Amino acid sequence: MIMTTNLHEGVCDQKRCWSDLPGDMVALIISRLRAPDCYCFVAVCKSWSSIPLPKFKKEFPTLVYLKSDGQLINFFSPLLCCSTPEIANSVYKNIITSDTTKFSSDIEDNEHDQCCQKGESDRSHCHEPKTIRFAKHGWLLVSQGKHVVFFLNPITNQRIDLPGLPRSEVVFDGISFSESPTSPNCTVLAIHVQTYWVFPTFIRRGEDSWTSDPIYIESGFVPSYSSPVFHKGCFYFLGQTGCLAVFDPKIDEEEEEEQEEDEEEDEEEQEEDEEEEDEEEEDKWAVLDNPGNPCTSSPISDCYLVDCNGELMSVFVGYMGQWVRVYMLDPSSMVWKETKDLGDRVLFLSRIGSGLTKTTDLQVPGLENRIYFPRFNKKDGTCAFYDLSAGKFHTSCNNHGREDYYGTTTFSDCAWIEPSYRMLTDQELDWLHKEAS
Repeated sequence: MIMTTNLHEGVCDQKRCWSDLPGDMVALIISRLRAPDCYCFVAVCKSWSSIPLPKFKKEFPTLVYLKSDGQLINFFSPLLCCSTPEIANSVYKNIITSDTTKFSSDIEDNEHDQCCQKGESDRSHCHEPKTIRFAKHGWLLVSQGKHVVFFLNPITNQRIDLPGLPRSEVVFDGISFSESPTSPNCTVLAIHVQTYWVFPTFIRRGEDSWTSDPIYIESGFVPSYSSPVFHKGCFYFLGQTGCLAVFDPKIDEEEEEEQEEDEEEDEEEQEEDEEEEDEEEEDKWAVLDNPGNPCTSSPISDCYLVDCNGELMSVFVGYMGQWVRVYMLDPSSMVWKETKDLGDRVLFLSRIGSGLTKTTDLQVPGLENRIYFPRFNKKDGTCAFYDLSAGKFHTSCNNHGREDYYGTTTFSDCAWIEPSYRMLTDQELDWLHKEAS
């Protein structure tokens, strides 16, 4: 990039690169910018990208949801507790530097470019509705049609395309991923559970196809609508009655390593390995004996599973929100233990993207011990939260609350995310490039 200096008096007439700007001056400019502008600023040239960024305060989680046509992503911040979602969108765009109308256009342009790069046979999905399946690390995992899955950063509009799902008519009960999609250790898992069969389908960063291996199980498992979460190397699934099931993707990696070693061994040893295959399949998927149903005295209307900084949390909700109970998993006894105090933390809850955050990190006082649900007051559009201390729902900052969420509405496919403004390189956006970051 060139900046031009032109003085008509003949004193100076020259062209200089922006990269020649003194580092201390660049750092001074960066110190005056907001987080999204900083990331755009340092992307101008290599010399500017070497300037260390200031430490930003933790971003307030934002609810992202799709409208009924599946084409438009909206943003809603519970900070704007006294405004409708439509007003919140227009105000909050000043924070995320993107309004919903422009963002929708950007998605369609991005989608058009993706389709133009593919053959005619791959273009049929381009105008199919999208569904948010999971959210983590500022990224949405989105499906489109039956076979298309991709990561999307709703702030930068950058997209990471995954290889197409296997051509089957299976409807997956849950889709999740383990780490940031730019991590070489990222694993994406889609799973379907029947009475005596589990159908896991997964793919790792750098792989060009999905691995599918049906597993026969002796005991039935009915998954809840909460997405699976990655916890201590495994994917955990919450059942509708509070039980847990586990899928271990590492066992498949171990099998691949053993298979490579077996190729060098004799046939007798290979036959012994084949006898152990059934046991290994059972080890991949297991329904745990504990924990059991912690809410035996009351029918459960909805339930959620959350990974909270290395701990598993479950939230169970009664009919119309008449009761809300929060449990932490005790790893020593494998029992759900109820808690009524989140301390200085606030929980943002949805089926496909949740998070527990310290209020001191958000620098917003008064949010302690709250649970924000993806629910809105039907009259004024304010976001609903549950005060765990008082045991009441509120839909604004100043009402007296009620003991259920009557009078509210919800969005089924929505997720809480912490906005990420960093622009990725082409290598990071290439799923097949394993060593991304």
